Amino acid sequence: MNTSREGLLKASHLTHHPDIALLSFGLVDAWTTTIPSIYISYYPDSYYKRRSRKLLKSIKKKLRSPVFRKYLPTGVVVSEHEFQRNIEKIISTLKIKNPNIKLLFWGAPPVEDEPRNTHLVSYNRILRDSAKKHKGEYINTREIVCQLSRNEMFDDPVHLSQKACNHIAQSMLPFALNLLKL
Repeated sequence: MNTSREGLLKASHLTHHPDIALLSFGLVDAWTTTIPSIYISYYPDSYYKRRSRKLLKSIKKKLRSPVFRKYLPTGVVVSEHEFQRNIEKIISTLKIKNPNIKLLFWGAPPVEDEPRNTHLVSYNRILRDSAKKHKGEYINTREIVCQLSRNEMFDDPVHLSQKACNHIAQSMLPFALNLLKL
């Protein structure tokens, strides 16, 4: 549940040289919110950031009313253009740490929020294109998760259930083994 901005920060602070990287961004990047430029990251986390996020979410929830929406900007947290740039920077940062790194991309699954789903299609396309460009593997989690019933998919409108997460993880194994040629 991080934005690609946080992924870039995490990649730049890696102290080891990973052989394989799982890259899955888009779900938070594609979140449409009031005043999208104000976002409190989850990484690095702290007590004060958690409290601040809770307060900000409360304020933004109140600002969702139609009256306020007339006067306040709304949009995605990270634009598609910035998302693509962030993904490329993450990959180049990882390749500096290990030029032979294997990349496994998995697209964001659908959520019960149609405007966000529309954006997720574009963000997933960016991940799929990056996988192709960098000779990585791309997993279409949308197809995997949609094999389950709606009740099995979600714990709430955005968060996948444990069953859905296990289903994705099992589906990832052949892709990861293919990358590692085991």
